[in-house]
Amino acid sequence: MKTKLLLLLVLWIGVVWGQESQEEIIVTARKMGFVAYLTQLKTISEVQMSELVNNPQYTLQTDKAKDINLNYNLLKINVDILINQLCADLSEKNSLRVYKLINKNIKKDFKLPKKYSYYEDCVKNIKKLSGSLAFKDYSSKSGASLADWASVGTLILDVVKINGENNQKKVDKITTIFCQLRLKDINELKKK
Repeated sequence: MKTKLLLLLVLWIGVVWGQESQEEIIVTARKMGFVAYLTQLKTISEVQMSELVNNPQYTLQTDKAKDINLNYNLLKINVDILINQLCADLSEKNSLRVYKLINKNIKKDFKLPKKYSYYEDCVKNIKKLSGSLAFKDYSSKSGASLADWASVGTLILDVVKINGENNQKKVDKITTIFCQLRLKDINELKKK
């Protein structure tokens, strides 16, 4: 558990300081597991989308902006579907088995049992959508603010708290973490 926490912290620092490319961060997050992967996906997508919607150049290119907005919204919907279904299955079974299987799938490309193949399909769709967001046309040198990364610190604390609790509490805590990993609506990312 301490190793995972340390790796998550290293990933977080790498993202904040921009020392790794986005592809390296994705690979590192996938090696760490499901929560790290969703954390990486959420943080990078929201920070980049926030920079885009607040960039005047972005609003002038309406066709590209519509495509990126559509891809982001589809990504948000797919992440919400994955999180909601996983939370429902964890609560229904009162077991972390499904989470452990998905975690193994993310880490090691483990093939899920047939009855859980919809999770695998959803993860593949999320990966495809996150890769299709064309952020390179709109760059921003500003970087993320401390507030943008505060939710990652909260997630790290939640992961630490999970370690010693019984099954029901573990399920409740992991469900809470997943709920925090939902992507924000584009309107919430615009500066007011």
